Amino acid sequence: MKKHLLIGNGFDIQFGGRAFTSQFIIQRIKYRAQMGIYASLFEKTISGQEIVAIVEGFVTAANSLMSGKYDQYIQDAGHANIKTIRIRNNIDKNSSPRAKNGV
Repeated sequence: MKKHLLIGNGFDIQFGGRAFTSQFIIQRIKYRAQMGIYASLFEKTISGQEIVAIVEGFVTAANSLMSGKYDQYIQDAGHANIKTIRIRNNIDKNSSPRAKNGV
């Protein structure tokens, strides 16, 4: 397995192991938010529960995007970007097992 860290417009962490999976990173962010660790980052203008709700909203929106829910709204240039993301995440909706099952 390749191990890399890419930082740019977003971040992609792929070191392998459970502690570096996307699911575990999201769980860690939510846990830290609930513990108040990010309070100073937002100058106490947003609660830990509100941060959790935002993160969960991102996950829901990303899953909807990956499933093709918003394809009709994507302009021509965006289709190539979405396809690249789906392939990178093994979710090419024309060929993946998840796509064939309607996911």
